[in-house]
Amino acid sequence: PLAEFDVSRRQEELRTEGYTRLPHATSPIEATALATVIARLVRGGWHPLWCLVFDEAWIWVSRMRHVLKEVVNKDAAPNYDYMAWYIDPCRSEAGWVPHRDRRNMPVERGAAPLYCTVWLALTEATPLNGCMHILPADRDVAYGANDLVTDAHDYECAHKWVQDIRALPCEPAEALVWTGRALHFGGRSCARAPVPRISIACALSVSSFEDPNLRIPGGLFCHSQKAP
Repeated sequence: PLAEFDVSRRQEELRTEGYTRLPHATSPIEATALATVIARLVRGGWHPLWCLVFDEAWIWVSRMRHVLKEVVNKDAAPNYDYMAWYIDPCRSEAGWVPHRDRRNMPVERGAAPLYCTVWLALTEATPLNGCMHILPADRDVAYGANDLVTDAHDYECAHKWVQDIRALPCEPAEALVWTGRALHFGGRSCARAPVPRISIACALSVSSFEDPNLRIPGGLFCHSQKAP
């Protein structure tokens, strides 16, 4: 039920700070099942993204679709831009470096975002195993600047305003949603972490900004590689 997710609060957080949380985005049983699939894939030498051949990787998005459209943008739809991770603390692995998924996304104060990433924790995500970190939009001087920011600018933001960056630990089956302009990154894990950080993400977009339908002209994907 929408009331369970306090949609108005989530919308306000997303539009003000560039991110929000969705508790119980899937069931703990389904999160564990998908985490087990990814762990077995990795042990077998396969990329975590091969989990997409299993129904569980799609079910949670289908079930949450109505809630996500209400929180993000009623005109948005899942765009099949997926990624999955297995961050191994035994190897001190880390998530991706500071970046914005769609730095070209126009931003209008108070308006619903045109692109969002939905990141689902399948195991507990903590600072010890590389949880997500974000620079809140209201602390990010480049967030509302509709001229295209650069990698160098994002690197400067992440270091100059390091005290404003928030770690976002998550329980299994909890989701984070952030806009295409939000500056974020995955932390580095350490051997003291009891479990690897296993997660999966998809995205939603509005067709006026980015066609949510998967397009493969000439055998190539039109969507650029996103890095949650």
